[in-house]
Amino acid sequence: MKEPLYKKIGHGIIWCIHQIINFAILILIVLMFVFGLFSILDNRNIEHQGDSEQFKMYKPTVENTVSFEQLQSKNHDVFGWLTVDNTKIDYPLVQGKDNDIYINTAPDLTFSLTGSIFLDYRNSRDFSDFNSIIYGHHVEHEAMFGGLDRFEEKNYFDSHRYGLLFFEGKKYRLEVYAFVSADAYDTSVFTPNVAERYRKEYIENIRNKALNLRELPINENSHIVILSTCSSDTTNGRKLLILQLENEVNEQVVKNESSIAEEVSETDVEDTPAKNDDSLWLWTTGGLIILIVLLLLIFMIPKKKKDEQKMEDTKENHIAVKKSKPLWKDILMLFIKIGVILLALYLLFTFIFGIHIHSGIAMSPSISDRDIVIYYRFDDTFKADETVIYEYDGEELIGRVAAVSGDTVEVTENGLKINGYLQQNNKAVGETFAFEDGVDYPVTLKTGEFFILGDNRQHSKDSRLFGAISQKAIKGSVITIIRRRDI
Repeated sequence: MKEPLYKKIGHGIIWCIHQIINFAILILIVLMFVFGLFSILDNRNIEHQGDSEQFKMYKPTVENTVSFEQLQSKNHDVFGWLTVDNTKIDYPLVQGKDNDIYINTAPDLTFSLTGSIFLDYRNSRDFSDFNSIIYGHHVEHEAMFGGLDRFEEKNYFDSHRYGLLFFEGKKYRLEVYAFVSADAYDTSVFTPNVAERYRKEYIENIRNKALNLRELPINENSHIVILSTCSSDTTNGRKLLILQLENEVNEQVVKNESSIAEEVSETDVEDTPAKNDDSLWLWTTGGLIILIVLLLLIFMIPKKKKDEQKMEDTKENHIAVKKSKPLWKDILMLFIKIGVILLALYLLFTFIFGIHIHSGIAMSPSISDRDIVIYYRFDDTFKADETVIYEYDGEELIGRVAAVSGDTVEVTENGLKINGYLQQNNKAVGETFAFEDGVDYPVTLKTGEFFILGDNRQHSKDSRLFGAISQKAIKGSVITIIRRRDI
């Protein structure tokens, strides 16, 4: 019996819709795979950029400094080399016209998210100042200055005592003096080349702040080198390793100590844990490839017929079999597929991600009115300067974390102070003032509490008005924004 025309058209339309849905799902999966692979490669690239091994060819040796001079010919801001014995700190030293240029610039002048190890622009390159400050990013796997926080461990501090500083064609011995935790706005620490009349007070301040200390003959005539990196322990937290710059080291001592350092590094397995990055990357990449292949098989390759006879059927018989299938079953399967997809999207954006449509100008200019904000719900470790979605009095709001648990917050006529230090935030617009009917200062944040502010300080209702926000009230951290301006 000939199949009615409307059934033919119906089967054809449903088949097309199925293929469109399958293709859309496939494209989404491919995009997720590409994004995941890109994230892995990007993370590996960042770690590689900060790995001291890539600069090893330029390291000045006892025998010659030709390779180092080659690096200097590429970048005239390269002037020295810093090494802390038996650590991964072994980098060229640069100094720019300010402290911003080498935050995202490598010593060879290429763009790098890990930046360079750089001397404060206010210090002298011959380290004749009383105190010289050297900055470096805190990178995973102890790259750059990522290993400085290990000096907080007493045993590690005691067993890692020396370093070398190369400049003006000579090597100088460094000896670890103290490990300090401080605030980035603490001028009692972050003031380079302290004047002579304040040096005694400066030394005493370091001793008072030190988490670990080695008794060395430090005085007003000494030369101190400070290595500084970021810390997530507190808002604007910094970890500082303070070393004393000693006399020039002769070549034979450098040779002997280099051989000793190599022997120690071979046996010091605990201090330099094995990196499994390559195997992890291979397993992850292999897993993603297998996953996408399986999904391709599911969505693009038709299932094999169990009955071999059916596979040998003529095209006409195959069409006849297909025609015998009721149209309503095709429609039902289509609705089931659409329902499953909608359910998956609902679960995805209910329990993993969230969507917030911003209203108002509280976060302007970073986030504008009617912008669509997507946030991640599973993030429970919020840091200072992170943008989050939170709930207060039944209303969903957005703001930037200004202070975290343990911090003390004040809003004075001079502006926002955290832990006693006046804050500067280039993302904030307008004066940070206290509300007359707002909270009483100072506010010390308890465990699991955060002080959240809007970027547009004069048009934002935030923690200045209703106080600290509990971690339970924070719904997630912002991961992306879809702009809706002029729509």
